[in-house]
Amino acid sequence: MKNIATNPTLTLHNMGVKNGAAGTGAEGAYTYDDLTAIFMKKFSGEVFNAWDEKCLFKDLQRTRTIQHGKSASFNYTGKMNGRYHERGTFILGSNNPPISEQIIHIDDLLISDIAIYELDELMLHFDVRQEYSHKVGVSMALAYDDRCARINVLAARHAAMNKDQDGGTVLSHALAEKDPEVLADMVYLAAQTFDEKDVPEEDRHVIVKPAQYYALLKVKDLINKDIGGTGSYQKADLKWIADMQLHKTNRLPNGKNITARERGEHNDYFGDFTNTVALVTNKQAIGTVQLRGLKLQKSGADFNIMTQSNMIVASYAVGHGILRPECAIEISKAGSQTTAGGTTITNATE
Repeated sequence: MKNIATNPTLTLHNMGVKNGAAGTGAEGAYTYDDLTAIFMKKFSGEVFNAWDEKCLFKDLQRTRTIQHGKSASFNYTGKMNGRYHERGTFILGSNNPPISEQIIHIDDLLISDIAIYELDELMLHFDVRQEYSHKVGVSMALAYDDRCARINVLAARHAAMNKDQDGGTVLSHALAEKDPEVLADMVYLAAQTFDEKDVPEEDRHVIVKPAQYYALLKVKDLINKDIGGTGSYQKADLKWIADMQLHKTNRLPNGKNITARERGEHNDYFGDFTNTVALVTNKQAIGTVQLRGLKLQKSGADFNIMTQSNMIVASYAVGHGILRPECAIEISKAGSQTTAGGTTITNATE
């Protein structure tokens, strides 16, 4: 009788191994990190995709990356004058533009973390990893945008930070929130204000909440192509107003009164935003200093063995601050409003 081999070896396909690489453990065995390499890459990709999709303000400001330190300075040079040369006189350098400096500090590490219990993941009938990876990326983007939106509104209320600069502007009208015709007129006035303050025409943006966005679609002049309108009422699409790009977001601080710094913040993002309706801004208005961009980490084998779980942590270390107040305009519903030093125009459309 022919002997049958005992204890046959089943060769399992290691789906998490990157590009069929050999194991890095003892005698070529696969380690936990080897076996989950691709899984983490896919999770990481989904986090970054969600971040890119949901983070509005990352491209609407100046950003400076530093390798070390707790803060960074942004400098602004004032204006210079042109003059006629007088025959026979020396040119000795008549301009002496003022240089101002703004220090932006790095806030504490901002994180979003999730621990996934392996048994729960096995028992669920859907891909929990994909769902959680998306939510981790979204949560980081929303936290980033929350602070950028607030610092933009505060910039609009701020006095000039250089003697050659203007301060910010608050345009106020009691009907700004409810009447889209009034809001549209105020946006055009904001564009005019930017022109009068020599704010660059490129990188101008109008940011509103969804309620105001859909209300603006009912202003027929904005979507009437016979007079240059660019929107579509049928598709609820309106991308430009007063030659400024229009964005809708829930991250504007409208209706909130934030009275102090949150623990971990080293820049001021607080204020009374109960009357804020919309924001008109230029990329030069605020800046972000970045010590570490969005990073994703996962727990190793020891944590997995002890907890039978996988820990995923997303984090970044950044800080936001005001650079050029004249490049920010707040549209407010207050009949009158007091600002720290910017220009306030009440009943702005009249």
